[in-house]
Amino acid sequence: MTTQATPAPVADRTKERASPVALSLLSAALLFVALVLGNALIGRTVVRADLTEDGRYTLSDATRKVVSSLSDPCQVRVYWSDEVPNTAEPVRRNLDGLLEEYASVSGGKLTVTWVKMDDAGKKEASEKGLAEEQFFYFSASKREVAKGYAGLVVHHGSKTEVLQPLFERGGEDGYSLAQNLEYVLTTTIFKMSREKPPIVAVVADSSAPPMDFMHRGGGGGDKSTVFVQRFLEPTYGTALRRSVDLEDPVPADVSTLVVFAPKDWSEKKAYHLEQFVLRGGKALLLLNPVDLDVAFRGQQPTRSGLEDWLKAQGVELAPGVVADFDESCHPAVMLEDGRVATFPFWVRVLQDNLDRRNPAIRDFKAVTLYMPSEVVVDADKQKAAGRTTTPLAWTSASGWRKDDATGIDRFAEGPEGKVLGKKTLMVALDGTFTSAWKGKRAPDEPEPPPAPPADAAMGEPAMGEPAMDGATPPTEAPMGEPAMTEPAMEGATPPAEAPTGAPAMAEPAMDGAKGPEGEAGDGKKPAEKPARLDEGKGLLVVLGDADLVSDDFSGGRRDRTGGLTNLWNGVAGFYFVTNVVDWMTGSADLVSLRARESVLRKLDEVSDEQAGGIKAANYAAAPLLLVLVGLLVYFVRRHRR
Repeated sequence: MTTQATPAPVADRTKERASPVALSLLSAALLFVALVLGNALIGRTVVRADLTEDGRYTLSDATRKVVSSLSDPCQVRVYWSDEVPNTAEPVRRNLDGLLEEYASVSGGKLTVTWVKMDDAGKKEASEKGLAEEQFFYFSASKREVAKGYAGLVVHHGSKTEVLQPLFERGGEDGYSLAQNLEYVLTTTIFKMSREKPPIVAVVADSSAPPMDFMHRGGGGGDKSTVFVQRFLEPTYGTALRRSVDLEDPVPADVSTLVVFAPKDWSEKKAYHLEQFVLRGGKALLLLNPVDLDVAFRGQQPTRSGLEDWLKAQGVELAPGVVADFDESCHPAVMLEDGRVATFPFWVRVLQDNLDRRNPAIRDFKAVTLYMPSEVVVDADKQKAAGRTTTPLAWTSASGWRKDDATGIDRFAEGPEGKVLGKKTLMVALDGTFTSAWKGKRAPDEPEPPPAPPADAAMGEPAMGEPAMDGATPPTEAPMGEPAMTEPAMEGATPPAEAPTGAPAMAEPAMDGAKGPEGEAGDGKKPAEKPARLDEGKGLLVVLGDADLVSDDFSGGRRDRTGGLTNLWNGVAGFYFVTNVVDWMTGSADLVSLRARESVLRKLDEVSDEQAGGIKAANYAAAPLLLVLVGLLVYFVRRHRR
């Protein structure tokens, strides 16, 4: 007899089928609440994502290396007054994010403190050396002005540096974070943390009158002031020497020499430059035969005075000026009538025409040279000396050299009928150099005394010399006794006979003459002169242009082709040369960072309304999407059943 199982009541099965649906709805509701709460929590966290190709909005490798290698604590104190208007709020947020990144990569060595700007905070800011800045904003229908503090003070050990301003103004009341702030802050930390910085010396021609910034027709004097003050001094600080004159030997503690636009140098200056290189020094020569005065005012090309010495080392500057007829290599120039034109004798050296193996210059997109000269290298002489020759910058294949600078101001030169080719504009020579004065008297050595007449008898006057008036001719001395060679002057007392073995009395030194111990009339010993070298290893870098770091092209002057050019061509040359100096001193940490700062780094800010909308969408979008997916799965399953 077979027994059949009794089926369960229909109501019970319906109840069992309803339970998974209820559980799914409950799980979806709980997950929705969890996602909303989690999203709200994440929304309060600052996350910076840089999706640009070259990562230009994140900390550079140079900054990470400098900050992570700090051996002593570094403190950054931020002073931000309540008077700073709300239009600068994006700057405050960007500054906060940037400093958080500095702190995060320092391993706890760098701390950031936002100072409370009450009366005590304002007093502290003033005592630290911060200045109040003016901020413009609109209130109702009128423009207001507020004064407040906005700056950084960096402390490292016993050193303190003030960084200000932090802003770049855009429009009437718009503000953005200074695009070079990372460079300035990292450079400051780098300079303060170096235990023994290399000594860099600048040699500039200061014999002409100082430059007049109000003069529209040219100036004179030292035209490297902007380059030194704004680019070298922030990096090297007290390790920078500005008073080196090559009339004397280069001080022994100087490791790198920057020579700006030498003019009519004497042999002595050239010799002291050479001896510096032979002692293992590193010299950067910024030669400038053709400048604005030569090109546009009819003056003759400038002679540096180093031509003969460079030729002895197998290097020459070809006469004339270099042009590049590739249109992509033409920077902009402003004409007298206000029009902007291109000028082939202002050469825009592109990245493909720079030595990419050199860390100082490989990251540059372009750098502009102004009326450069071609650097010609004797390859056979370099090979014979065993030196390494490295071209660092050159023109495109459309380069051309005009034999003189006449007529280049007419902007009419074209490539027609010319033989074009690459022209070297910058070169580095590394290895053994031989003195151009080898086997000769050095220019800083005194003239040798004249040789006595060949027919003069030892101890006797030369034949034919008349006796002094009233002097008695010497009598013949008996055998074995010395002859009297000089008569006693009338009334003079004959010198006392020196004891046997005692030195003869020396003649007294003339006023101002050096005595037997090398002491001058003031009794002070002269500085010890370095030993002369006829051979030695060093580094010599030659660039056929100095205008790329001249005050004329820095924006400080507003003549017909000078100061305004930075509006179009920028000041990449200043970063470029500073990078080369860093490379020569072995300070390559800031090289890539400075190259990156030569281009615009600016983010478009969103308004407060846009930011609020993005935040609300961020809170709700992910949970709603998940609920929709859950409902879709539920209805599909129900339809199948």
